[in-house]
Amino acid sequence: MSVSMRGLHRWVGLTSALFGIAMAVTGVILSIDPATEAATTGSLTAPPDITVAQLAQAVSDQVPGLERIEKTANHTVIAHFATAEGFGQTYFNATTLTPIDSTPNSPFLGYIKDFHRSLFLGDFGRGVVGISALAMFVLSVSGLAMIVRKMGGWRAVISPPRSGGYQTLHLNAGRIAVIGLLIVSLTGVVMSLTTFDLIPSPTAANPELPVIQAADAALSIGDLLALQSLPLTELRELVLPYPGDATDAYSLTTSQGSGYIDPVTGQMASFAPNGPGSRLYEFIYLLHTGQGTWPIGLLLGLSMLAVPFVIASGIAMTLRRPANPLRYVKNTPALAADTIVLVGSEGATTWGFAAELSRKLAAEGHSVHVTDMNSRADTYPNGKYLFVLTATYGKGEAPTNAQHFLERLNDFRPNGMRYCVLGFGDTSFPDFCKFAKNVDAALHQTGLQQFHSYATIDRQSSQSFHSWGRTVGQSLGLNLSLDHCAETPKTTHVQLVSKRSYGQEVQAPVAILRLGTKCARSLPKHSAGDLLGVIAPGASFPRYYSLASDSRDGCIEICVRKQPGGLCSGYLADIMVGDTVEVFIKPNPEFRPAKSNAPLILVGAGVGIGPLVGFLRCNLQKRPTHLFWGGRDPSSDYLFREELDVLKTGGQITQITTAFSRIAGGGYVQGKLQSASRDLQTLIQSGAQIMVCGGRVMGTDVQSAFNELLSPIGLDVATLKQQGRYLEDVY
Repeated sequence: MSVSMRGLHRWVGLTSALFGIAMAVTGVILSIDPATEAATTGSLTAPPDITVAQLAQAVSDQVPGLERIEKTANHTVIAHFATAEGFGQTYFNATTLTPIDSTPNSPFLGYIKDFHRSLFLGDFGRGVVGISALAMFVLSVSGLAMIVRKMGGWRAVISPPRSGGYQTLHLNAGRIAVIGLLIVSLTGVVMSLTTFDLIPSPTAANPELPVIQAADAALSIGDLLALQSLPLTELRELVLPYPGDATDAYSLTTSQGSGYIDPVTGQMASFAPNGPGSRLYEFIYLLHTGQGTWPIGLLLGLSMLAVPFVIASGIAMTLRRPANPLRYVKNTPALAADTIVLVGSEGATTWGFAAELSRKLAAEGHSVHVTDMNSRADTYPNGKYLFVLTATYGKGEAPTNAQHFLERLNDFRPNGMRYCVLGFGDTSFPDFCKFAKNVDAALHQTGLQQFHSYATIDRQSSQSFHSWGRTVGQSLGLNLSLDHCAETPKTTHVQLVSKRSYGQEVQAPVAILRLGTKCARSLPKHSAGDLLGVIAPGASFPRYYSLASDSRDGCIEICVRKQPGGLCSGYLADIMVGDTVEVFIKPNPEFRPAKSNAPLILVGAGVGIGPLVGFLRCNLQKRPTHLFWGGRDPSSDYLFREELDVLKTGGQITQITTAFSRIAGGGYVQGKLQSASRDLQTLIQSGAQIMVCGGRVMGTDVQSAFNELLSPIGLDVATLKQQGRYLEDVY
């Protein structure tokens, strides 16, 4: 059984969630330890600039019975001594060369450190911690791989997420955590493997034991030449000779290795440098703990702060993941079915559309078999119709459950079946529905005939799916009404506050509606460019409208064009001030201006001006912004005319270019783009971002116009999309 990257990521995350949060929280607390210790020892801004000889002499003068001097990575000096009553230790400030009254090591941090290392469970706990570290490493790597594959390259790791809600929190928190999590988890795994001898432990330096000739008196500790040339920063431990034994030597451990010092000559009698393994392990320890480099510790701690949010949002996403919709569908055995529905989906959303199609086809008398694309049979003896509903993953790749479909297509014996392909995707990606398009071409090459032309659904649009179903039903002679909403939203009831009507004279009635509640704080939070879902009475699914308002405006504002026969647009066109409307907000973070001072080019037609006006209102920093907009007649449907003039006077719009199609000498917005090609080339070369909003036909024409004017400067729309500099909201 194959496991998808998404499945691996989900189940590793769920099984290790509790330990992951515990390790992250305790890791954050411990990340403060190097900085607090360095502050206590006076080495926060710079390490002590003295030699080991200077320190050793000062400690020897103040600590009777001195046996050993130990220095931590954060320059805490510990003097170990012996008295008639027993053994003891005292701490020294290496900067002032005086004893420290209190220990720099907090008992609380010691308690946290023991829990972090072993959960107070000894070796068993150390094993659990090591496994948890491995799980965090797997989550980091799989999470990065999923973002890169789904979003189309490494650039996506730093690009704004194309989603909302828990997924946005998961992605943003993951970006903050991932570098630190990779470092901490990988080094934690290595340290755990070393603890249990599953990989070789670094071999300690083993210098040759010298023979000391005690002909002359021993030098004082401060006069030892080997210590006079050794910076304190390199010291790890200095063990003094045994009192009364003239043949004993000083034992020295440094960051470079270990050796012995002749107490008579003061020279290094023997020295063994650390091997590569020891140096590597010390570097791994430094990265994991920040000991010795407190800024690294704090940075790792800050990144670990995001881990609980990553885990919690991941759990929330899993719990909200829709159940398999096929559980409620009667699935006819493949050999008996006359209609086959093959599904390619990385998540679960496409399955919901497939289930609705299956239900409605079955209600019309068809026997339907639904399965994933990888599970396609070589032949269907009773099959007449083949539906393929598939998403596209990453840069035009197949979803996990469709990866083998094309390579096995030569084995397929359709026996006269006819087919159609429906692609699901997001037009803001340059490879929109590329895999679905490849599947359609491959099926055509096998000789299969279509019963309906290739079609696509943008961002799980319920309206587009309904329209597609109606045309498919006409092709099959069926009354096929497909009503499916990918996500059931939580709605809010708002009232119509005001309505401005336009366009009646040019047979294109448009209304600008402002909706609100008695208390502005009760309005759902939103930004210009987000989508307002409106559920009209009697409607099976919501209709979406781009928002012109921001939460700070204290209202919800949309532009609505009344469509012939449109249930929702007709409902909104007829409501009166004070009437109640059931709505919800669908975040649309992929259609927002980048936070930049680079120029902004806004292009729209008709009601597509709505979110563009919202962006202009929010342009308080007066970023250079050029608006291109098309209507029918300036005397009838020039939307937001007065406000646009005010915004231009205030500097929030640099230039307004309009096109009207129903007047003498008029034209369309794409023509205005072509006329301004030289100025647009200059703006784009200076880093300008382009945002397009309006009907799909207009969007296609505008894209063609931009491709034409971009060609002379070596660019195209696809390149700008990959760079996040060409955004569309077309319908």
